[in-house]
Amino acid sequence: MLNFNGKEQLTNPELVAEVTSPSTEKVDYNEKLAEYQATESLQEYLIISQHEIYAEQYSRQADNSWQKQIHDQENSEINLPTFSIRLKMVEVFRNIFKG
Repeated sequence: MLNFNGKEQLTNPELVAEVTSPSTEKVDYNEKLAEYQATESLQEYLIISQHEIYAEQYSRQADNSWQKQIHDQENSEINLPTFSIRLKMVEVFRNIFKG
């Protein structure tokens, strides 16, 4: 079970997606990243910006190491093979950055 700020929040997660905010960004990239990577059940951790088309994907590998991928183009896709899902960045950010 993961515990942040004294609160029990997750039990055996396989995928966690965080949307950053100015007040949580440092925690998402440091404390939570380290804690999530130490969680045996977790396969994918996504950190998604709310200010720009940008996402970091951390994927557990067969040898238990982590691979980091950066998605910062509208035409890129986040591939989540454990879940048979492909997320198109243009869809993730649809209706957010209309100019």
